[in-house]
Amino acid sequence: MKTYRVTSQFEKYDYVYWSTPVGSSNISSTFPNWRTSFAYEFLPANFLDVNPVDGFDDDGNTWSFASTMLPGKGYIIMTPTNKLTYPALEEVIFSGKVNNGVVTTPIVLTPSVASDDDFNLVGNPYPSAISSDAFINANINTITGLSYTIEGTLYFWTHVGDVSAANIGPDALNYSANDYAIENLSGGTKAGSGGTMPSGFIASGQGFFVEAHDPGMLVFNNAMRVGTETQNNQFYKTTPDRKRTSKTSNDRFWLNLENSSKMFSQQLIGYFNNATLDYDNGYDGPANDAGNYVNFYYFIDNDRYKIQGRSSFNQDDQVRLGYFSAVAGTFNINIDSKEGVFENTNQAVFLEDKLTKTTFDLKSGSYTFTTDSGTFDDRFVLKYTDKTLGKPDFGISKKKVLVSVKNSQIIINSFNETIDKVTIYELLGRKLSQKRNVNSNELLIANLFSSHQTLVVKTVLKNGMTYTDKIMY
Repeated sequence: MKTYRVTSQFEKYDYVYWSTPVGSSNISSTFPNWRTSFAYEFLPANFLDVNPVDGFDDDGNTWSFASTMLPGKGYIIMTPTNKLTYPALEEVIFSGKVNNGVVTTPIVLTPSVASDDDFNLVGNPYPSAISSDAFINANINTITGLSYTIEGTLYFWTHVGDVSAANIGPDALNYSANDYAIENLSGGTKAGSGGTMPSGFIASGQGFFVEAHDPGMLVFNNAMRVGTETQNNQFYKTTPDRKRTSKTSNDRFWLNLENSSKMFSQQLIGYFNNATLDYDNGYDGPANDAGNYVNFYYFIDNDRYKIQGRSSFNQDDQVRLGYFSAVAGTFNINIDSKEGVFENTNQAVFLEDKLTKTTFDLKSGSYTFTTDSGTFDDRFVLKYTDKTLGKPDFGISKKKVLVSVKNSQIIINSFNETIDKVTIYELLGRKLSQKRNVNSNELLIANLFSSHQTLVVKTVLKNGMTYTDKIMY
């Protein structure tokens, strides 16, 4: 049986993220016109980002040459470089028995110290599209409900910049985190101006990144599959933008930060009955700033997010915004699109600029401002009334989890929620101890070999919140 997939437009030296909709596929025979000497799989166990912690692999061995594709895994392959003109399209034919039923693929953690870099490259293993929401929900909730395999945000490669022969990747400077569209249960954001917003469906043959929460098996099943051609035609690289049809009734909007040079970063904020103001797996998508020239984000405590799902809309809500720019100059902040209460009512969306002491309704147009280069985490506040902000509490309150050492014991206290699991690592990533099903607000860990070193303590609460602390022990 043959399965046909047609790419969207690509530039010379570009990559496409693939997965196989049939059993194992030989890359050189499946992609005869492609640069298959630049075909790679991603090995998380080799990803080491220690000094400095910058989002890049320190020893450059994470991308490994691949010759065979296995179901459920993702691969990147350089597009044909012998076309007469670019951008170009290419048809790919997969031969063999199509995948059906349950498909699993291993998910592993990286050895790096950081808790937000455990990325795995996976892919839709079916000849049909799958629902993003169904896939996320199946892999952030286990049968026992005690843990989850992945963080519920998906990352789709959609390179929006020009590519040159000088840097043909995959680790070269042509490729950065800014080129990923991301999506979770709150919705999706596009990577660049004119880029594509995820539609809520993952096309057949599409590879994408997920971030591991725990090592285990990622699951695909037939319940995720959807069968219409419309749902199967968003294949990154880009296709024409269209609204995500499954969430149009939610109260949410998209904010863009951009300039005349097409530097661009987009954020999404949404209000949902089953989300909170704290971190909610599946609703909050972290900001990754590795290699980005501009980055625009929200805060949960002091952590940065590109997608934020908050509790049901309240007009008194206020959201702290931050941004990074590698250049000085003039930028605009504007609403890209809006839904729910922001679309159907006169509800205003105010941006307060603390530097210029200006409050501007973004529903009336773009807010233009000038900036120096650098990081600015206290300049802007989003609000929904024009009352004076005063000094709102942005969630930086007393610590919810406290980790301490006393009498050669490690003591973990949670003040608001019972503890589910605690894992202790060395700085280089080796696991020293793990306690599951704690079901208590306090945990004592004794009899751990002490060598006066820095340890990383990762605490997962029953509500899914995760806290990472460093201690000397």
